[in-house]
Amino acid sequence: MNERAPAGLKTSGRKLWTELTSTFDLDAHRLVLLREACRTLDACDVLHGLVEGAEGVEKRRILAELRGQRALFGRLVDQVMPEDRPARRKPDPVDGKLAELRALHGRPGGRVDARQSPHPAFPGGAPDER
Repeated sequence: MNERAPAGLKTSGRKLWTELTSTFDLDAHRLVLLREACRTLDACDVLHGLVEGAEGVEKRRILAELRGQRALFGRLVDQVMPEDRPARRKPDPVDGKLAELRALHGRPGGRVDARQSPHPAFPGGAPDER
């Protein structure tokens, strides 16, 4: 079940929240970090919009803040999804079924060898084709 997106998230933040919570099983600590990453991403969108109409010192000030928010976003994402301790993927029903079929047929990649198939018509395996 997907976690509900926190109130107040805008388009980019809500999209990031939905994507990560539907793909990964995040613990409470990582959900807090993800919430802050989503809010930071939304703040970056606002700042990016402000840059367009700004000039001179004001534009440089907004760009400096945007750089800071982007750096914070990167750190938060690194904490949500650390490479040395990746988040657990939620089970995919299709992947589960494929794994079950591979285990049943004993072949990698889902290829079925009819000679080894436990098919009822061939209880001992299919006869050799000669």
